[in-house]
Amino acid sequence: MSAIKTDWEIEEKCAAYLATLNKKFDDMQSNLDQKADKTSMEKLSADVMATQKVVEGVNADIVKLSDRIELMHKEPEEIEKRKKNILIKGLPECRKSIADDARHQDKDIELDDTVDMSNEEICDQLFNSMDINVTPKSVHRLGKKKLDGKPRPIKVVLENEEDKKLLLRGGPKVRRVNPEGVSFNPSKVFISPDMTILQREEDFKLREELRRKRISDPNWIIRGKKLFLKTQVPPRDLPPDRVGSSGERKRKIYLYSKGDYSALSNEVKSVDWVKEFASRSMNERWELLKSKYSEWIDKYIPIKTVKSGQRHKPPWINFRSVRRAKKSRRGAAVQARKTGLNAHKEQYLQKKLHTEEVIRQAKVDYESSLINQIKTEPKKFYNYARHFSRSSATIEVLEHDGAKITDDQNKAEILNEFFASVLKPEPLELNLNLPLPEISHDNIVYDIEISPSRVREKLSKLHINKACGPDGIHVNVLRNVPDLDVPLGILFDQSIQTGQIPQEWKDANITPLFKKGSRLSPNNYRPVSLTSQVVKLLERIIYDKLMEHAVDNDMISCHQHGFQKKCSCVTQLLECLYDWTKAYDEAKGMDVIYLDFRKAFDTVPHRRLLYKLKHNGIRGHILNWIEGFLTGRRQRVVLRNGTSRWRSVTSGVPQGSILGPLLFLIFVNDIPDMVLTTAKMFADDTKIYRQITSKDDCDILQRDLNALAAWSKLWLLEFNAEKCVVLRIRAAINYNYSINGVHLQEVTNQKDLGVIISNTLTPNEHVDELVKKARCKIAMFRRCFTALDERKITILYQSIIRPALEYASSAWSPLTKKNIEKLEKVQTKCLRLGNKEIPIETLKERRARTDLINLYKYLNGYYTTPAQRFFSHPNKELRGHSRKVFQRRSRTQLTGHFYTNRVVQPWNNLPEKVVSAPTVATFKSQLRALPLGKEG
Repeated sequence: MSAIKTDWEIEEKCAAYLATLNKKFDDMQSNLDQKADKTSMEKLSADVMATQKVVEGVNADIVKLSDRIELMHKEPEEIEKRKKNILIKGLPECRKSIADDARHQDKDIELDDTVDMSNEEICDQLFNSMDINVTPKSVHRLGKKKLDGKPRPIKVVLENEEDKKLLLRGGPKVRRVNPEGVSFNPSKVFISPDMTILQREEDFKLREELRRKRISDPNWIIRGKKLFLKTQVPPRDLPPDRVGSSGERKRKIYLYSKGDYSALSNEVKSVDWVKEFASRSMNERWELLKSKYSEWIDKYIPIKTVKSGQRHKPPWINFRSVRRAKKSRRGAAVQARKTGLNAHKEQYLQKKLHTEEVIRQAKVDYESSLINQIKTEPKKFYNYARHFSRSSATIEVLEHDGAKITDDQNKAEILNEFFASVLKPEPLELNLNLPLPEISHDNIVYDIEISPSRVREKLSKLHINKACGPDGIHVNVLRNVPDLDVPLGILFDQSIQTGQIPQEWKDANITPLFKKGSRLSPNNYRPVSLTSQVVKLLERIIYDKLMEHAVDNDMISCHQHGFQKKCSCVTQLLECLYDWTKAYDEAKGMDVIYLDFRKAFDTVPHRRLLYKLKHNGIRGHILNWIEGFLTGRRQRVVLRNGTSRWRSVTSGVPQGSILGPLLFLIFVNDIPDMVLTTAKMFADDTKIYRQITSKDDCDILQRDLNALAAWSKLWLLEFNAEKCVVLRIRAAINYNYSINGVHLQEVTNQKDLGVIISNTLTPNEHVDELVKKARCKIAMFRRCFTALDERKITILYQSIIRPALEYASSAWSPLTKKNIEKLEKVQTKCLRLGNKEIPIETLKERRARTDLINLYKYLNGYYTTPAQRFFSHPNKELRGHSRKVFQRRSRTQLTGHFYTNRVVQPWNNLPEKVVSAPTVATFKSQLRALPLGKEG
């Protein structure tokens, strides 16, 4: 029983224990449920609050967006309201108005920056100081009056938009106003357009972007008021990789200016070239010379390794003074960071300011060196100036089949494909027997003698700043090692005798040069060939022989003024204008037709050219060499980091070569003989003109056009009819000229050899163009240079601006006072950049001197045009000097002012000693001592 009782007790205890456990479990479950409910409520509450915040944010964004949309809807209206408004900041407040407000508020203020003038009066004073005559409709201050004396902006409502543009353009003039003559501080005045809220936001974004001097992503460009992502091209300031490189990060360049040329010359002299070249072919000899050249430059020319990908640094950063200052600044910065002492921080700030001043002075010194060398090394100046202009010498993007191409390799292929597409292979006629006028020659040139002394003479005349061709032989080595005359003389003689020319002598690296129009189109680039400097030496020797033959046999027409001695753009312009002003004076019309060849130099057919050379007495070894020089040529386009494949050149004379221009002159030389009217040429620039008295004269001119069209078809040199134009000078007959069935466009003015010729023969358009371009160059000076003093301004003006203002001045010298003053104002404006008056002779005086110099050259045979064409001498002795000339009678003021008339009286008034000067240099020096161009 006791055992059974024990079991019951145990069972009761277990039951009680289980009940306790169940109760604990129920309590735990209840607690868990309560906690879960509480957590859910808290989470739900938090979610509701977050949702409310999101809704509030969305509502705020909706309000902002609606406000933005409202602004955008009102933007055209706001722009219209503000299109005649400007804002002027920095003009002082009216003293009486500020004092009254201060008195009402019982406050003391400083009245030093106020004036006893109304807003209208001070604006009138500002405009008068800027030499701008505008009358505002209304003038008022913006914002509440400030008792601290700080001026509020002035809003000026003008009569029209032209006045607004005039004031905005004249804004920089305020800085040059004399502060002693006005009631405001010119340095604090700023004129800006009245902008809308959206325009101000955009302007703020632009200013924020401009504060980042070094843009992290080089593919972002800031231009005007817009920010846009540029196509992915390498940064402009990366140095170009060498031809054919794979874009490696490091590359080696030879420092030719530091070469040991005396040791290299000794190496060349130590070689027995006759023995080395014995029993070798032309190509083998050339490869031997090239291999030795490579050994020599590796041995005697220093090498520098540069990183292709590193950012370009300004040249003055490498100056010794700058490096020292930067090193001292870094040391001070390290010390200040280590110690944290205020004294060391102050020392660092002083070093920093000193370094900035040293860098600024180094930049000024570098710019001074550029200006001093501008006449001897103009490329350096323009490369530096290009960094401050929007234009780039590189081709950033091209369009091809509707896609924008940015990769240099693809751009090179596209350009080379286009340049090759304009070439025209010549049809192979069985018997090339074309008609040519009969020419009798006293002699025929067959051969040419090449000696080492002749080669050495040509080596001494090489320009060391010329680029090397595909063979990699640098002109600096050729110029400084004259002992190369022996191996080169042997090579040249063998090449002439055998007609064999190494392929590298006929290869050309093409540099595309932009002409005009869109930079995206390959059609707007022209190819310039960089050929071997070695073959150019041989070309110069052959050129001298051919030109001597051409002069001795009068091969080149007297109507051709291009690429010849004693001829220039001025001589041709004066001949044409003499005929045109003469007809104008006689009240007769003159029709001038300007003709344009389509890719003239690139499409000259080779076999027809050789046919003309043979007809003109050039035969034998020289003709065979020229044939080999023209055939089998190749070209490739070389850009910054890409090079195209080679393409065959099937027509044309190579541009950039020595013989190319002369060969072209010979090819087109018979054009003046094909017409009954007057024809004038400057290389491929051709024009024909005729005096028009009746329709029969127009018919003759049209027949001449037909004859030239037939010549073009026969000799495969096509005219671009769309670019051929007619200029009618005082013509009453309206005749429609045509060429190849295309009617020629009539124009009122035409640029002729750089001078704009109008149908009234007045230089108004040309003067305006000169002034416009000169102002652009003055703006370039301001952008480029940190400190311009009197000496720098004078050099820049005399080297860059004045030559452009005086180009061919004898042909277009202005008559009216208005045009004369326009040109003189440009000179004054440029010379005032240094904030000083620079004494210099006027342009009118210099033009008068140029007229007399040209007349001296005509009378003394320095020009091919005989002086008798323009001037006649008296039959009897007169008072004064013995070389007087007569003046042509004129009925019109235009003709009376033309060169051949206006120069007569100043010439006849010169002393005998001056007109009898033995040389041009002597005549110029004696002429400078005489006062010219000051009368009137």
